[in-house]
Amino acid sequence: MQMQRFDAGLSILGLPSWIDSPPLMRTTFTLDDDAAALAQNYARARSLRLGKAVSELIRRASAPPVGLKKKGDLWVLAAPPDQPKVDLTKVKQMIEDLP
Repeated sequence: MQMQRFDAGLSILGLPSWIDSPPLMRTTFTLDDDAAALAQNYARARSLRLGKAVSELIRRASAPPVGLKKKGDLWVLAAPPDQPKVDLTKVKQMIEDLP
């Protein structure tokens, strides 16, 4: 028996492609009313299911802010390449200039 690959969302076995994908974790949790409203608004604005929206929000909240890199134990703000470098002398001057 020869198997064919279908392009209409079917796998090589002729089954829907979602059957071959890894299972999703399903869980139940309780959100505060304001958090639930925020997640529902986020989902609605992006035409997402609520679970997908909550997953996106968790990933975004868990990611380091854009422009930050970790060097050893320190978080370093990456400056644009066209910005002048700030050396120790400049830092000391800036500290002295603080009110």
